Amino acid sequence: MSDPTSRSVAAPRVLFMMPNFKSYSQPWIYRMIRALEGEIALVAAGDTHEGEPIGFPTHELFALRRGRRVIGRAPILRPWLYRYDALEGAVRESGADRVLCNFATLAVMYRPVWMRLGLPVFVHVHGYDILPDLRDYSGNLVHPAGYRQSLVELTQEARFIANSDFTAGILREMGAPADHVVRKYLGVPLPRESRKHHCHEEVQISAVGRFVDCKAPLKTVKAFELACQRGLRGRLTLVGDGPMMPEVRAHVAGSSVGHRIELLGACTEAQVNDLLSITDIFTQHNEPGPITGQREAFGVSVLEAMAYGIPAVVTSDGGIPETTEDGVTGFLGEPGNIEQQADFILRLATDPELRKRMGSAGRARVAEKFSDVREKAELREILELG
Repeated sequence: MSDPTSRSVAAPRVLFMMPNFKSYSQPWIYRMIRALEGEIALVAAGDTHEGEPIGFPTHELFALRRGRRVIGRAPILRPWLYRYDALEGAVRESGADRVLCNFATLAVMYRPVWMRLGLPVFVHVHGYDILPDLRDYSGNLVHPAGYRQSLVELTQEARFIANSDFTAGILREMGAPADHVVRKYLGVPLPRESRKHHCHEEVQISAVGRFVDCKAPLKTVKAFELACQRGLRGRLTLVGDGPMMPEVRAHVAGSSVGHRIELLGACTEAQVNDLLSITDIFTQHNEPGPITGQREAFGVSVLEAMAYGIPAVVTSDGGIPETTEDGVTGFLGEPGNIEQQADFILRLATDPELRKRMGSAGRARVAEKFSDVREKAELREILELG
């Protein structure tokens, strides 16, 4: 652990917890850290990535970096594996007087520490962490036995920050007291310049998101193929990685338009921004995961595209309808309907004025409801930081 006195900060009070320090798919976590800069006493994570220029005192949570899922199922080993005593000591030394823990899974792991410390705990939930029946791609339950009950008990003690009304609804259905759940949308920065929409010989279509079943990347590829069959002149670039990548890669390799489809894999936030700056249409096909049962809780990547003035072609599952206004900032299709997704893509591809109008409306919507400035203010209010 770094020396908590090594950095001069004004009245540090927050213990900020996260699963790991570097995850390309979670840039919004670092925006939250920046929003609380000056009032973070300690950052605790599963992997502190020694030498990473975090700028805050850090604490590494786990005794092991691998095998935690198996070993953690044995209750007698949890205090050692999760280093309960070490975290408690680090928190007391840091002077933190409240906890902001990202993901309910992490909050449940450390519930014994919260009970001993007696600090107010705020749990920021993001989707998969409040789905007790979530399964992996082998059909096995992701969360350990008893997770549902532990989660329900935690909702009675901690205050939950939901990233969408959809997510808040799941918590309330689970029995969380109404005054223990508050919705705070994730915010995104507004680029200085909006995308300029002109008539191009080929349009750039982009999709950003993990290759998981609730984001249905293969359906997006098939919708693009259908649009090409109907005359679309364009290219599709997909950013992300995950368990569905081999299936998508194999399909693209055998596609008649595979030469117009690019799979970039996981990218940094800067690389995603570079792609969005040249994108004409953003698309994503969300649906209830047929294997995992996962749902799209919110859809930050949709907002990031809208912030650039890019119209979105998405589907109305989970929290997506909270981001995209159908017919105003883009098109909301039916989950599973790739014909409709292809039609919407083709309609925007052939109408630069429509792209411009919807893109401008999307950028204005982000500025009004989903800016990082607004999120910062709401987060500080929820944490009662003044």
